[in-house]
Amino acid sequence: MTDESKSTLALCAGIKLFDRIIECNGVNIEGYSEEDLLIRINNFNVLTIQLLVCNPATYIYYKTKDKHIHSNLQTVKQMRPVNDKIAGEFLF
Repeated sequence: MTDESKSTLALCAGIKLFDRIIECNGVNIEGYSEEDLLIRINNFNVLTIQLLVCNPATYIYYKTKDKHIHSNLQTVKQMRPVNDKIAGEFLF
């Protein structure tokens, strides 16, 4: 997958610059490096990946209140999968 198609997938999925990825397929990955995250994603061996993403303001709010960010929060909204027609991959 090219850098351009990665960017397009993220934009189509609603991910914005400076958003934080909190979970990947239900696993908290806040401390992961980009390389560790890519290795983990490649090891999933699945067509769909579910990400929990939050904007900087939300991240700061939860961290200053010492609250755990997780996918079962009432304010988490589920978005439809995005299909990368070029690479045949999906992004949640």
